[in-house]
Order: sequence, then C-alpha cells, then structure tokens
Amino acid sequence: MNKNARRLSSPRKARIRIIMALSCVLALIIIATLVAFSVFVEHTHAELTRSNLKLISSALKMYYDQHQIFPGGEKTPIESLWLLYPNMISDERVYQNRRSQIKTSRKTGKRPAPAAWLKDTDFGYVEDCQKNCLQDIQVFERAAASGGRYVLLVNGEICWMNELEFQQESRKQTEFRQQTPMAPIFEVCPVILDRRKTP
Repeated sequence: MNKNARRLSSPRKARIRIIMALSCVLALIIIATLVAFSVFVEHTHAELTRSNLKLISSALKMYYDQHQIFPGGEKTPIESLWLLYPNMISDERVYQNRRSQIKTSRKTGKRPAPAAWLKDTDFGYVEDCQKNCLQDIQVFERAAASGGRYVLLVNGEICWMNELEFQQESRKQTEFRQQTPMAPIFEVCPVILDRRKTP
C-alpha cells in the first residue's frame, strides 16, 4: 500500500513543481516588464524635459536679443519666465513635463488665464542672470527626479546634475550675487563646476 500511495503522490508532486516553476517564471516576466516600463517612462520624461529646455533656451535668447536683458521684474521668477509666452513660446505645455497638461474648462470651453498656470509650471527660473555668466544656472526642474535634475545654463547648455551638486551650485551662485548685487556687466563670473554630467 505504501508503494501505491507513493505512486499516487508523485504525479501530484510533479504537478505542484510545474505550477511553482511556472509561477516563478511568470513573476520574473512581470518584474522585468515593470522595470522596462519604468525605464521607458524615465527616458521619455528626460527627452521631454530636454526638449522643453531647448525651446525655453531659444526663447530666452530671442527675448535677450530684443530687450538686451533677460525676463524679470514680475512678482515671482516664474511669472517672469511666463513673459516669454505667447510671443516667444506659443505653446504653454513647454512649461510642463507632465502628461496632465492645462485643460480647457468644461463649462466655458476656454483655457484658464495664464496666472492660473503658474502652479503647474515645472521649471524654476533665476531672474538676475547676466549674459556673460555663461556657467550660471538659469532654468531648472523644480522637482528632482532620479536623484537629480536637468538645468539650463546661461550659455544654452542643458545638463543633468545630481541633487547635491545642484544644491551646492545654487548656493554658490546665490552667495556670489549677494556679495556683488550690482555687478558690472563685464564682471567675471565664477565657474563653479568645471565638469558637468550630460546623460
């Protein structure tokens, strides 16, 4: 009887082993899919950010060529950055890196006034940049992602900085401006980081 019981239980054990093996393979496939999807989303976000920063860089250059100064003088730096809209930047989505873009109102069928968009702006702006301070941060992502953020320098270069590097650079840039609030236009600006990472 023992032999018969063993014979009966061995097919059950085999089925259980097959089911467990299939479950492990399925779990691995699901994990690999989730990792690949998160990498894809991160890559898409990075591409969108770089593209938007290129458009903002071009708009800032056009604004500077027309006014001989970068946008400024509004209540907040973000409002100053919005001075580029609609003459230099025609699409308000450039100011955002998210899929949830500014939506039209269901009741009126119109988009809200630009003032309502400020809270949805995904970029920060440093108002008092000078054209000759080529290595200064001018525009940056307001929220860090993956341990760092993309920044736009005055010279038009777009680079990725890890969060510690970004905080150090902004602190040094702020300290420099506080020491020389009325710096002459040809003042030599300090180059704080010699090498910046570009992914």
